Amino acid sequence: MLYHREIKWFDTFDKQSYDIIQGDLRLSNHLWEHLSSKDKKHDIEVTRLYLIVKKLQKNPIEPFEVEVEDSEVIKCVVRTKYDDTRDISIVFREWGIVTCWLNDNSDLHNTLNINKYIK
Repeated sequence: MLYHREIKWFDTFDKQSYDIIQGDLRLSNHLWEHLSSKDKKHDIEVTRLYLIVKKLQKNPIEPFEVEVEDSEVIKCVVRTKYDDTRDISIVFREWGIVTCWLNDNSDLHNTLNINKYIK
């Protein structure tokens, strides 16, 4: 089940997400494919990604989305600054980073599909 911070949220999601972010820094094969054939959304430097994740591990931020199974967060998504003009969204699971992408920092995601989230 998917939850979004702006639709329905429980305080336990933040703590459980923080625990997931503390996990391994392994990158999925899917993400490696994006990083090796860059496009606008995936113009990401691996070193910068690792530095951002290390910072998140020391100074957690609130995720905007979580996936929950049996009352446990199994996936969380955070958005933070990448550079002066872009933000990065990073998808974490216990075993590592599933994927990530860049957005203009002015993008407010006004196209959010609320139908895919628990209300």
